[in-house]
Amino acid sequence: MTVLGRVKVGAERGTVRYVGQVQGAQGTWYGIEWDDPSRGKHDGSHKGVKYFACSHATGGSFVKEKKVNRGVSFLQALETRYGEEEAASHVEVNVRQRIEVELVGEDRVRSRIQRHDELREAQLRDMDINDTVEDTLAERCPNVNILDLSFNLICKWSTVVAICKQLPRLTSLNISGNRLDFDTIDEETAAFHDVTCLYLSHIPGLQWDQVVQICRHMPNLTELHACENGMEHINMDAETVRVFGRLHTLNMYGNALHAWSKVLALGELPALSDLKLNANQLGDCTDFTPLSSLASLSIASNEISSWETVKALGKLTGLTSVRMRHNPVGSGVTEAVYRKLCIHHLPRVRCDIA
Repeated sequence: MTVLGRVKVGAERGTVRYVGQVQGAQGTWYGIEWDDPSRGKHDGSHKGVKYFACSHATGGSFVKEKKVNRGVSFLQALETRYGEEEAASHVEVNVRQRIEVELVGEDRVRSRIQRHDELREAQLRDMDINDTVEDTLAERCPNVNILDLSFNLICKWSTVVAICKQLPRLTSLNISGNRLDFDTIDEETAAFHDVTCLYLSHIPGLQWDQVVQICRHMPNLTELHACENGMEHINMDAETVRVFGRLHTLNMYGNALHAWSKVLALGELPALSDLKLNANQLGDCTDFTPLSSLASLSIASNEISSWETVKALGKLTGLTSVRMRHNPVGSGVTEAVYRKLCIHHLPRVRCDIA
């Protein structure tokens, strides 16, 4: 479907599918498919004319141009987020001295706003950043190593690349909540060479194979959070093992994983020690041997109903921590009894069931 950008109207985000005239109405209209389909009214049609395609029968609306927030550039967001704080850092004494100090401070503050050269963490969540990227980021904010771009209006993977390739010290990146077009993820880039931590959550339709392709550009990745994407499958092959050769923490919270046979294949990852699978659809399993390298396993809010599964976890000699609350296996008994049974079956493991 056509993507003409991402926008915000009030508090609601959506994807622009059409811009132009609408029969029977004056002015320029934006045809928007909302992230929340309940916000919409139709499927992109008006008075029998189909203006744009929409994945939900009532997920689309037409909005007047003047009501549409098309977002801001990266540097505009950075200056909005951090400029005012720094601008307030002048010293006030008396009127005459304040004039002199403020003039000096004004130059200093303007320089820092223009460069942000002391900034290490850029927390830009929900700042309406669009796909406009200046080419002066390396000069303005050269020392950023933690970047949060989550829940903005970015719709192109190439935009993420354009930002990150200008941040040579970047080690942690959060691009969760952006409806990204991943058509260019196969293109080689060194923009993420030093990234060790990636947050890639709340992206409907994101598939495991796409995650692997993205992480292929991050040879030093050790921590990955790919939560609440609706993922049902994990596919392992030699390339995946190579890509995740240094990964020690994998968080797959809130997906739709249901087959232990696929999950157990994660044991092929040589450095994996912390696996978080809370709030999936995993049932019982009697052999966790492939996951023998794990030190920590989180399987809360799944569909584990048998104590045989808990016993099987006890055979993982390296396991030191298990989180398994809100599973059917604990139903029908008090929390105290549940805890005693877990301790009985997992005597060497710290169990979180509260």
